[in-house]
Amino acid sequence: MNFSVLGDYTRATVPTALAFCAFALGVLSAYGVSSGYYSYIQMNTTIPSTIALGYSMNYSGTVALMDAGQYANFVNETAYSTIYMANVSAGSYVVLVNVSPGSYFATIQGANSNGSSHALNFSLSSFTAPQGHIRSIDFWNTYSLPIILRNYSSVQLEWMDSAPLKMAFPNSIFANNFSILSNATSVMNYTWLNNRGTYNLTLTSPGRSDMLLYMNSTPVLVNPLNQSIYNTTSNDSYPVGISSYGLSNSSGNLGPYQIKTDGIGGYAVINSVSAYNATARANASKGGASLQLNAVMNIVSGGKTYAYWLQDALLLNTSNMTYSLADNIWNSTAHDANMSNGTVLGGGYVSPTNSTNSSRDYYAQQTNSSAYTLPLVFSPVMKIQYYSGRPEVSFGVDTKSGTYYFDNVTFNITSDNAYFLLTPYYMTPGGTFYDFEFVFGGEANGATTAFNEMSSSLWLYYYLKFATYDSGSSNFVT
Repeated sequence: MNFSVLGDYTRATVPTALAFCAFALGVLSAYGVSSGYYSYIQMNTTIPSTIALGYSMNYSGTVALMDAGQYANFVNETAYSTIYMANVSAGSYVVLVNVSPGSYFATIQGANSNGSSHALNFSLSSFTAPQGHIRSIDFWNTYSLPIILRNYSSVQLEWMDSAPLKMAFPNSIFANNFSILSNATSVMNYTWLNNRGTYNLTLTSPGRSDMLLYMNSTPVLVNPLNQSIYNTTSNDSYPVGISSYGLSNSSGNLGPYQIKTDGIGGYAVINSVSAYNATARANASKGGASLQLNAVMNIVSGGKTYAYWLQDALLLNTSNMTYSLADNIWNSTAHDANMSNGTVLGGGYVSPTNSTNSSRDYYAQQTNSSAYTLPLVFSPVMKIQYYSGRPEVSFGVDTKSGTYYFDNVTFNITSDNAYFLLTPYYMTPGGTFYDFEFVFGGEANGATTAFNEMSSSLWLYYYLKFATYDSGSSNFVT
């Protein structure tokens, strides 16, 4: 690890106190240094490293980088050598220096001219990274740097620049870019989570720019408890039931697993249920609720993967004890991706949602309402097969007399490779989880509800015939 300290001292005075320190980012100072004085920052590293050093000044001066022995000779005014030294005029500069493990000191002091001295207003900053991992980028006005992520990852950027800079970050989770402005030679650091994919990091500067950039990406498991993924709070409403995200908990340690299958199902016994929402949305009743079997299906065709979120649901009106069966299909191939009646062919149709949370079109089919009595058994099933070289999904329920399929939906995509996917290694291109769910929620159109009474048992399963199970390893799969 690396830290830096800053001081302003005369030569031949070994400093015994630190002015202040910072962790990882280095230290930036900006004030006058009188004749005969110098300032420094200290960097410690335990591995072969590259030091990024940035400095700017209003007058000519000298900048040097020394190891601990060289620095001791320097402050004691004995003969000394340096790892790096530059006599520079007013301006802003950045430089890279490779070093071995140890302590290092960067110094800055003003120059004397014709016997007179000048107060030096300056900035001096640094950061370190493993040797060979800091990139030097020399560009005019704009520069685009591709970032390729094979898994859901934590992306860290640390940088400094010889000129003011605007850096625009890609963010697939919230489907937009966000940017940070930095001053010349300032050390900047930013870390964020991003889904797998290829993105462009855009740099903008008013003219010529010398930039030093450290970039590191670390694969991380998609954690459903990370509220920053959806920017939610503990006061938001959530479904209730069973969800599998490809994470197993062993004594507090998360272990990954991945499932690909052509069929999933659920089994529920509802002994009692009562729900109420006084401000129910359009197409939803005040006593409405639902029990949904949800999963994402991937379709691979022509080198591209399409992702669709599928729902097989029991819609309940607990006020008059009636129910209907429904299925929904949403396009998760991109943020706010839409559907059309040319995409799918089934017993339903594509239409706009009435939800205030979305303007997306989706596919829906719903049966007529029927009365129910308690206890109520609901056993939904979704299976993938192929029809004329295209994937077809059958939505149904298991009954005592066999499986009743109330809708069969064919996707207008030529493919023989479609599957339900459960994985913690990345999210859908639309920024949603690749999970299996069997959950209670509101009735329709993004509605919420409050359960005044609930007594039920739920089971969630997947079909083994064409399923693959990966218990995970240290190397994330893609």
